[in-house]
Amino acid sequence: MEQQLQQLYEDNLYPGLNKFWNIIQKKHIDVSYSVVNDFIDQQPITQILREKKDKNGHITAFAP
Repeated sequence: MEQQLQQLYEDNLYPGLNKFWNIIQKKHIDVSYSVVNDFIDQQPITQILREKKDKNGHITAFAP
């Protein structure tokens, strides 16, 4: 099952969780949402492409 998910994940160019879940439902693959969520979390590409929010620093008012 995991090999099938991996192949489908690569063929669809590493989609996010919701898009991947929709693809699985369209293909009528019998797997639960929690299994797909765990599969996506284990993928190293997800961790690389996830955006990091930068902190802007302090806000200073020049006029009272």
